Amino acid sequence: MPMKTVSARALVRFQVVSAYLAIAPPRGERAQVLERLAAKPWSLPDGRPFLFRPETLRGWVRAYQRHGLEGLEDTPRARVGVGVLTPEQIEVICALKRQVPERSLDRVIQIAEELDKVPKGVLKRSTVHRVLKAHGLSKRPKGKASTADLDRFEAAWPNDLWQSDMRTGPYLPDPAKPGGRRRTWLSLFLDDHSRCILGAVWSFKSDRLPLMRAFR
Repeated sequence: MPMKTVSARALVRFQVVSAYLAIAPPRGERAQVLERLAAKPWSLPDGRPFLFRPETLRGWVRAYQRHGLEGLEDTPRARVGVGVLTPEQIEVICALKRQVPERSLDRVIQIAEELDKVPKGVLKRSTVHRVLKAHGLSKRPKGKASTADLDRFEAAWPNDLWQSDMRTGPYLPDPAKPGGRRRTWLSLFLDDHSRCILGAVWSFKSDRLPLMRAFR
C-alpha cells in the first residue's frame, strides 16, 4: 500500500512532537517542557523562524498521540462563500440581477429564498456580491435609477410560485344591520407566471378565514 505524502507543515509539527516525546516529561513537568519548547524558534517550511504558543504545542502532541502524522495535517476547511453554491444557484442569482439591475443584494437573497432556489441562511451579502462581480453584474446601472420596478419578478413556469393578495372592494348592504353598509374585501391567489387567478373569495372580513377559503 503506497504511503501518504506528508505536508511540510505536518513535518514541522512533528519536530516539536518528537522533541517532546524524546524528553518524556513526567506529569508535573509537562507544562514547563512545553514552555521551553515554545521559547525555542522553529523553522517554517520556507525557512523563516517562528515561535509557537505552549497551548498550540500541547494540541499537536495530543493530535499525534491520537492519530499519528495524519493528526498533524491541516484540517480541511469547510466550504464557505461561493464554494457552497451549485452552478444552478449561481445562475439564479445572476438571473435575478439581470432581470432588474437595480435590485439590491438583500432583495436578491430574499427572492432566491422565497422561490426555494437556495436554502435559507446559505446566501450572504458578501457571497452574492462576489458572484455578481465575477459575472460582471455588480456595477450599478448608468443613469438615474428608477424605484418603480424594484420588486418586479416573474417565475419561470406556471405553478412555480403562487402569491396571495387582499384588496378592498365596494361598500354593500350589511346583512347583519338592515340599512347599514359594510366594506367588502377580495381575497385571492394568483399564479406568478401566468397571472391567472387560481381562487378568489369576496367577504365582509379581512382576516385569515376568507384567505383560507380562497386557497381551498
